[in-house]
Amino acid sequence: MRCFSRLCMLVVIGALAAPALSQSTANRSRPWRTGYDDGRRWVALFPDPTTLEVVLKPEFAENPPADLLRECIEVDGAYLLLKPQDVELSRGAYIQRGDVRAVHSVFYRTEDAFRQRAAAQRMTLTNRIAVRLHPSATIEDLLAASDVTLDRTIPYCERTYIVLASSDDHALAVAQSILSTGLAEWAVPQFKRRYPRRHIPNDPMFGQQWHLRNTGQGSGRAGVDIHATDAWDVSRGAGATIGVVDDGLDWTHPDLFANYRPEWSWDINAKDPDPMPFCTHAHGTAVAGLAAAVGNNALGVSGVAPAANLAGIRLIAEPVTDEEIGDALSHQAQHIDIYNCSWGVVDDGETIDGPGVLAAAALDDGVRTGRGGLGNIFVWAAGNGRITGDDANFDGFANARHTIAVAACDNLDRAAAYSEGGACILLNAPSSGGTLALATTDPTGVCGDDPGDYRTDFGFTSGAAPLVSGVIALMLERNPLLDWRDVQTILVRSAVPNQTGDGGWRTNAGGRMYHPALGFGRVNAAEALRLTDEWVGLGDELLYTQGFALNRAIPDNNVTGVKFNMTVPGGLFIERVEVALSVIHPRRGDIEITVTSPAGTQSVVAPPRLFDSNADFDWTFVTVHFWDEDSEGTWRVTVRDTRQGAVGSIVRFGFTVFGHDALANSGDMNGDGAFNGFDIDGFLLALADRAAYHALYPHLDPDVIGDLNNDGVLDVFDLPAFVKLTLR
Repeated sequence: MRCFSRLCMLVVIGALAAPALSQSTANRSRPWRTGYDDGRRWVALFPDPTTLEVVLKPEFAENPPADLLRECIEVDGAYLLLKPQDVELSRGAYIQRGDVRAVHSVFYRTEDAFRQRAAAQRMTLTNRIAVRLHPSATIEDLLAASDVTLDRTIPYCERTYIVLASSDDHALAVAQSILSTGLAEWAVPQFKRRYPRRHIPNDPMFGQQWHLRNTGQGSGRAGVDIHATDAWDVSRGAGATIGVVDDGLDWTHPDLFANYRPEWSWDINAKDPDPMPFCTHAHGTAVAGLAAAVGNNALGVSGVAPAANLAGIRLIAEPVTDEEIGDALSHQAQHIDIYNCSWGVVDDGETIDGPGVLAAAALDDGVRTGRGGLGNIFVWAAGNGRITGDDANFDGFANARHTIAVAACDNLDRAAAYSEGGACILLNAPSSGGTLALATTDPTGVCGDDPGDYRTDFGFTSGAAPLVSGVIALMLERNPLLDWRDVQTILVRSAVPNQTGDGGWRTNAGGRMYHPALGFGRVNAAEALRLTDEWVGLGDELLYTQGFALNRAIPDNNVTGVKFNMTVPGGLFIERVEVALSVIHPRRGDIEITVTSPAGTQSVVAPPRLFDSNADFDWTFVTVHFWDEDSEGTWRVTVRDTRQGAVGSIVRFGFTVFGHDALANSGDMNGDGAFNGFDIDGFLLALADRAAYHALYPHLDPDVIGDLNNDGVLDVFDLPAFVKLTLR
């Protein structure tokens, strides 16, 4: 069994970690702006002094009190946004009421959102603070030095605790005071915020599921499907578990109940083990049906993995904190294989946002320690903001190298009109946008989005993601020892380029076709299973990184821009590339960032965004477009300003390539760059006389190259795999 914790670093050159923008720099032109340091960067906040969010107790949510409604400017279930005449006086009065559960101050993340009072960008402050201590400090030291109480330890992030301030309003100041003690690496206040579901209903069962078998339904293009029926001959996902992280899961649905696992389910919002949704929340139930509705039971629809387990993790039914997202993404990490997340950052074309320190820690811990060290698999809807010029690389969840970002195609095999592009997108799956949407489960009875227990109008990237989650479950039934990177690479190599006709397809130097809006193609369950059956593993993850602290001006409206050249050694087959930039610029949407490999492959990791007039960013962009290319040679990153009138500069630059040893687990026992019958001689020699093998091939390690069953050593148990590969 391979464990990600054996991470290897090829080369580290000049990794100079420049500090995030200082508070004084961030505030120099906008005195009403405040914020906090999250340990990675300065997070700006725009407080709204005129409004408060009041959270009603559940029994009052259906009929909010009339006197509160008179001051209310927005209602969302139990959450009321109020604009009282005197905010501070009213705050105390609201807290004393018997029908009110909580009162929160309101903040926005950008100046534009503050001016527009944009609901999707609204955050409310809680009294919870995430604190990571320095190795020499103890929690007892912190409690003695600060006016906080201990609430819990974070299990997936070492030396990290949740502490409580005396009130919500004091949390920002308390976080700053914790940092001033010198005991903590970071102290991050926890904010409640909403995460949009990545589905927009467009109104109006195996035959209607064209995404599973497309025979031309709805005048679509026959064959534009995920080839599920071919895959079902060998796998139906038995033994794999899909965690549906969403707004709830109606586990009583007759097409879901048999696959539902209550012991691995949880309601993050209500803090109880039942993820049953509110009657009007139908999103998670639809997602679950697409992934793993029970098949061959004479009912409704079939999921892609009709025998897989389903765990419901109710999260986005209400605003949530970074802590709660981290808890959701780490819940039952040894039992849940795949976390499906059909939601994300608002798709407005101007937001740059993603996981906070705790959610990021949960993703990192999941791929390192989840599934017994094989790594959890995180599947993310790429986003629906194409019409606003949005790009998935600005959503830190889809953009994370730990996740599989999924775009959508329609039943004509085109990129769906709403589906965002992005260099981080791994592949696509069928969804709405052509002549048909997706048929799936709906909450039972009078609840849900349809009068019946099923619906045929589901879609957007919310619908595409669970199809990929289902395919991964099929793969894990065939080989439960696939690690998280094995899964990603198999999906890349088995995907089918879509017949878009838009001229967007390119081929990289590794022979992989890729598309800026569709990744490596449409997910193909049958081909993914064929590769799974032959898979010998990638070996440990390797990386090469460079970093620079600098202050370099970006020429205004200049085609040449600023160029960074990095010489990278060979021997590493690329999986992902990261570009980290801290930029000061009054209109960040003008910036374009392009990566060019030694072979000439180009990837735009940050396209200009017309609607993004916000200032500055400190962000890591991810691209998958170089998958399977060799690392060797000079890489170039170009940063351009594409519009006249605003000038900025680069404060920090970092470049990292991730991949695997070109020879690891390859079976190329004689090092000639290919696997063939001649390698059997080398295999037998290494078994019989290791010294003689080393004398003949001094630069090769047989325990790395020939370990085809991934048990850490070349031995007779690798022979069946050698024979199988030879006969392939």
